[in-house]
Amino acid sequence: MACIVALAAGCSVVKLSYNNADTLTLLWLNRYVDLDAGQEAWTKDRVREFYVWHRATQLPDYAQMLLRTRTLLQSPVTKADMLALNAEMATRLDVATTKALPDLATLALQLSPEQIAHMERKFEKNNAEFRKDFLDTDTEQRQENRYKTVLWLAEFWFGRFSPEQEAVIKRASYARPLINELWLSERLARQRDLIVVLKRIQAEKPSPHATLALLKDQAVRATGIANIPNAATRAEAEAAAAHATQLAATIVNLTTPEQRQRAMDKLQQWADDFVALSLDGR
Repeated sequence: MACIVALAAGCSVVKLSYNNADTLTLLWLNRYVDLDAGQEAWTKDRVREFYVWHRATQLPDYAQMLLRTRTLLQSPVTKADMLALNAEMATRLDVATTKALPDLATLALQLSPEQIAHMERKFEKNNAEFRKDFLDTDTEQRQENRYKTVLWLAEFWFGRFSPEQEAVIKRASYARPLINELWLSERLARQRDLIVVLKRIQAEKPSPHATLALLKDQAVRATGIANIPNAATRAEAEAAAAHATQLAATIVNLTTPEQRQRAMDKLQQWADDFVALSLDGR
């Protein structure tokens, strides 16, 4: 269930955030590559066009997915149900990524060595923050921090839990393996690979088609545990993901009818918001 939190944080926030998504996306890109004036004007136009497409074609589909999830909550759920929901989310991410990649390939061909170096520094800053947040504590503190995050997400959906419910959630959370070091290692590997590819594009100036193929390979690497190249790392990550999926099912199944209704009401409101946004061309 945690994956859907990324879609929305409340009905008014959904509309406000989505109506400013083009501006926020441009700001995000600027933080990584420090676009020059010409690049920024071109990118702003392409981002705007992306969201015109996304609003018209993707939001209605998101609304239907949320309504299917709402129906799912009307009865006990299984780990398989949670896996299917995750797969739906991944499919929609793939569609959006595929749409954006040709423009990202065009932008990659315009990047200077200085801009790629800027991205490397941004990665280094982000990784330092990751280490501080997830590695610079002992095992017990990491477990407790993760449990608090799990509980916050669960309460976001279902409201307050009883002490007995919290105890079940805590045991299930603590039973999951801690693999923060693995996530950092995989993150660093993806970043290194991307920088190598961008430097190659900058130096060799391949055709747009060849550039797109290079970036597609990077996107595949970044969008799923199944695409982690190292077999041992992939197996460990898959085991951790299986534990997380079981935890989600456990939380849903311990909720009361009133708690489930709260989550179902949220899903209905968000689905309504997505439909309204899809019809609003601003």
